[in-house]
Amino acid sequence: MVDLDLLLFDDLIQKTPQLEIPHPRLAFRRFVLEPAAEVARDMLHPVVGWTIGRLLDHLNRAVDYVALTGLPGVGKTELARKVAERASVRLIEDVADEVLPASTQEDGASNPAAVELGLLQRRGQLLAAQDWSQEPSAGISDFWIGQSLAYGRLFSSHDVQTDVEGAWRSLEGQIGSPKLLVLLDAPAKWLIERGATNLPPSLMNSADQLERLRSELTDVAFHSRHGPVLQLDATQPEWALTELTAAIEAMR
Repeated sequence: MVDLDLLLFDDLIQKTPQLEIPHPRLAFRRFVLEPAAEVARDMLHPVVGWTIGRLLDHLNRAVDYVALTGLPGVGKTELARKVAERASVRLIEDVADEVLPASTQEDGASNPAAVELGLLQRRGQLLAAQDWSQEPSAGISDFWIGQSLAYGRLFSSHDVQTDVEGAWRSLEGQIGSPKLLVLLDAPAKWLIERGATNLPPSLMNSADQLERLRSELTDVAFHSRHGPVLQLDATQPEWALTELTAAIEAMR
């Protein structure tokens, strides 16, 4: 019996229970990219939008860190903590708990645009302050600076969206893209039913708003052309832990 993995087929994108093309782990597996680059360096990955050669170069040159994104309450911090322990990488925890209370006015209201710009700035400072020469040099964060783009689309005017995108691009230019972006995904109904405790008040009981945010996060993650993305099912936390740990090992 021969076990064959179909990695790419021209620019075909197909996802069924039986077959997914391109192979969902191709874009960040070193043991796949290195031999693939020898024979098809200029072949384009139709989902990431990068060639095989560029994906391998990214794996070799990008800052050695993984960023998690997803809906609030989906389990990013818990997953990041477990992966950090299992894969022996440093944990970089979000600063949202610092920024959000400070952005709340005396009447209890907050400015969504100011919140996202504040989060971008503090998250950027946190990543920029990392000394990647120290052990463990690899890291995992329970946030991604690009997720502010999705929130900006949800809450803000076109002018503010432009401000948020400009701030993100400036920070990404200074910090660089993560070696791997992980989208921890779950339906809004699942989050609300399990009583996720860290949902913002504006989203607490609004499945429609959460689903819109979920859609925007997915769109930003897969269409920002910043590098490979791994989508994991948050409703299967043990499997997500196994998959992400294996992904980090495959990049080494």
